[in-house]
Amino acid sequence: MRHRKRVFFLAATALLVLAAGAAVLIFPHAGPASPSPVGRFYDQSLGLMVFGSEDGLYYIGGSGFLYYYDYQAGENVVVCHKPNCTHDEWDDDTPDEQRCDAYLHGRGIDVNSAGFVLDGQLYILGQNPVEHTLTLLRCSLDLSRQQQVVKLPDIDHVDSFWIQDGSLYTAGTTFILEKDENGFDVISGLTESWLYTLDLETGAVTELTERKKNWNSGLVMAGQAGDALYFAYGYFAEKFDGTNYAEAGERTEYYAYHLTDGRWEQIPTREDQIFFPYGYAVGDTLVGLPCTAESIASGRTFVQCEMLLWQPDTGWRQGAETRAIESSVRFLGSKMFYKVEEASGARYYVYDIETDRVEPLDTQLMTGFYLRWEDDNYFFGFKDDPETGFGLPTLIRKDDFYAGREEYITLMWRHKN
Repeated sequence: MRHRKRVFFLAATALLVLAAGAAVLIFPHAGPASPSPVGRFYDQSLGLMVFGSEDGLYYIGGSGFLYYYDYQAGENVVVCHKPNCTHDEWDDDTPDEQRCDAYLHGRGIDVNSAGFVLDGQLYILGQNPVEHTLTLLRCSLDLSRQQQVVKLPDIDHVDSFWIQDGSLYTAGTTFILEKDENGFDVISGLTESWLYTLDLETGAVTELTERKKNWNSGLVMAGQAGDALYFAYGYFAEKFDGTNYAEAGERTEYYAYHLTDGRWEQIPTREDQIFFPYGYAVGDTLVGLPCTAESIASGRTFVQCEMLLWQPDTGWRQGAETRAIESSVRFLGSKMFYKVEEASGARYYVYDIETDRVEPLDTQLMTGFYLRWEDDNYFFGFKDDPETGFGLPTLIRKDDFYAGREEYITLMWRHKN
């Protein structure tokens, strides 16, 4: 048993949406079960649970409810199958019949959890930051018939993941705790990271790599390319206390896990390059971002980056974008969205990793719109609201986005004030 904990988490979620009216509950029809895909990458690098189905979009809102937006019907609803449910928040003392299924926070599931739809079923990877656990739930598309597949202890982060042949591949992260002067458990700064696979049917876990332990470290899946899953591993060589960035010595290493034979190999990088502690892999290419970094009072900030591409046959090489880019980069699908400071001001661009081509984007459209997720036809992100100063969850069709048309669809963030 763990002792009482005094562990602090930073949650910067300053988002607001006007209350939406009631709507008819609409969900995609599951139809006959389709075979699992050969493999699919789910990018969870920015936290916030958002994922798609064939006909719409699931996402977790600001008060911890799961919402669904139906593309064809244009309806935005609370994901709950109970008739006459009032969709209120609840706690451990609330009777079961009064508990709204959509209120994931009531089950201890944090906003930085993940989900996906597979073979006509809804899966939720629920992160509980208080218990330090990760729970895999399987249920119907309307959250009925919920089944807890497994509850994993000592997991402190939901990473991006890859699904293939009924198994989920992802990185595990555990914060190593220590006792403070009052006997409470606090985060020591040391972190363990490793790669494991999770059987979606049985919940069986297999660790595929040894656990790496370092200061303020994290193993992040960068994506899939060829026969391999690629990872960025960021850490400090010495204990980082928030002020000693230069002395602590930040590092980023890249690794590949080969799905065909289970090999785990490190990708060489130059020791004098500080890579942004993230990467992205698609097709047969890994994108790395070596950056200049400035030390600031609370740590460091990455200022500008290069674009380097790595392929097994050629190693590292310069990408099509040769200018210095800002580190506020977003990868979606086979594309990289980024900003360059030019003499006339900031300009936005999109780089196609597979074709190695750069195209400009509409600056006005990109200003104040922060991309988070995509499917075949839509982008999802948060758009600044000039009236409230907060970000609102927003959809835009891709054809409108690339044409510079501000045809936004604002989604609800809270269904009640």
